[in-house]
Amino acid sequence: MGVDHRLIIEIIRGLRDAEESYKKWITQNYWNEPPEFVSTVSIANRLCENLEYAVTLEDGIGGVLKNTKQRPGKTKSSLNRSGRFDIVVWGEEDYGPIGVIEVKKVRNFSEPVKSDLHRICSTLDKSKTIEWGLLAFTTRWWPKKTLNSYDRLTTKMDTVFENIEDFIANERDVDFSNKTIQRHPGDVVVTWDYDSGHPYEQFAWRAEVIEISRTQHFL
Repeated sequence: MGVDHRLIIEIIRGLRDAEESYKKWITQNYWNEPPEFVSTVSIANRLCENLEYAVTLEDGIGGVLKNTKQRPGKTKSSLNRSGRFDIVVWGEEDYGPIGVIEVKKVRNFSEPVKSDLHRICSTLDKSKTIEWGLLAFTTRWWPKKTLNSYDRLTTKMDTVFENIEDFIANERDVDFSNKTIQRHPGDVVVTWDYDSGHPYEQFAWRAEVIEISRTQHFL
C-alpha cells in the first residue's frame, strides 16, 4: 500500500522549514543546522495543519504497541519497549497508530541509523495496524578541491542508501521479510557565500525520507 505521497512532501517541507526557522533564530549564516527535535516539531506541525493527521511526539514504544492490534508471540528483543518514537501518526477514530517516523541528521550509515531501522522493522513485525515506518533526515556536505558539494552529497547519500538496502536484506537480528523499501530524496540546495564580492560554494543540503512499508496486511 505504501505511504500517501502528500505525507512525504510535507515531511520534506517540514525539514526545510526547520532549517529556515533555526537560521533566523541564531542569526548566523555559517551555522544553521537545527537540533533534531526542532525538525521533529516542524514535521508534526505540517502533518497536523496541512493533512489533518493526529500525531504524538516522543511516545513510548510500549504504550504505542498497546494501542495496536498485535501479532501473537514475544516482541523481538531488539525492540526496546521503554524507548520512544520521534513521531507517531494515528488513524481515524479508534483505529490506532498507522505509522511511525524517526528523525535524524545523517552523514554516514551509522549505528543510530541502524538502530532506527531495527526499531521500525521490529514494530512492523509486531503491530497489525502500523503499516509503515519512515526515516526522515537531513544531510549536508562541503565541497572539496576535486569535488563540488552537490556531487559529493549525491555520491555519499547514494552509498548510504545502498548500505541501508543491504542492511535490510541481510541483517539477521530482525526479520525484514514482507517489507519494501523506497527512497524519497528532496531537491538539493546549494548555498553560496561571498568573499570580497566573489561567490564561493559553501555546502549542499538535502532532506530525504526512507520509507519501509509492509507488503502484507494482517487485519
